[in-house]
Amino acid sequence: MPSIFRIELLIGLLILGYLVALPVLLVTLSDGRTISRRVWAACGRRRSRWEQQLYIAYAFGGWPAIVMAFSWRTGRLRHELRRERAVERDRGRY
Repeated sequence: MPSIFRIELLIGLLILGYLVALPVLLVTLSDGRTISRRVWAACGRRRSRWEQQLYIAYAFGGWPAIVMAFSWRTGRLRHELRRERAVERDRGRY
């Protein structure tokens, strides 16, 4: 296999990763932004740092951002934030 073909294949995978991960990244960011900064702070987290980590994962070819989005959707942090948001909403603070 010529080396030029391997380089083209890697570039194709990189471009495909960016294209596939872009809608996943945008949906995940919008989901994270539905939770106020006050709720993030109450859980001891910073939303800006979480967003930066997503952007960095996207910059590394897109594929790591898909993994992070999946872990966000199924992870403990999202459920904890949503639980805290419900508490804040019941208290009338949100």
